[in-house]
Amino acid sequence: MSKGERRALVGALAVLGALGVFVALRFSITNDIVSFLPGDSDRELLELSRKLAGGDLSRTMILTIGAKDAEQAAAASRALEAALRSEPRVGPRLERLEGGPAVGFE
Repeated sequence: MSKGERRALVGALAVLGALGVFVALRFSITNDIVSFLPGDSDRELLELSRKLAGGDLSRTMILTIGAKDAEQAAAASRALEAALRSEPRVGPRLERLEGGPAVGFE
C-alpha cells in the first residue's frame, strides 16, 4: 500500500468516524404516533392531535368481563381489581381503577 493510498484510507476513516459521531449524537427513537403525520398538514389539526395523544384519555384502558349475569360480572370485575392492585409490578402504577359497581349498587 502506497503512502497516498494510506492517506486516502485514513481520511476516509476519519470522515466515516465523524459521520458516526454526528449520527450517534443526533439519533433518537420515538413511539409518538403524531410524529408520523405529514409535516405539511394543517397546523391546527397537528396541534390538536398532539394534545389528544398526550392527554389522559390516550392512557386509558377499558376492560370488559363477560359473565352469565350482572352479579357474576361485578364480582369478577372486583376480583380483577383486587388482583391488579396487589400485583407489585402493576399496583403502584395505577392512577385509577374501578372494578365494577359498588357493592349494593344496582
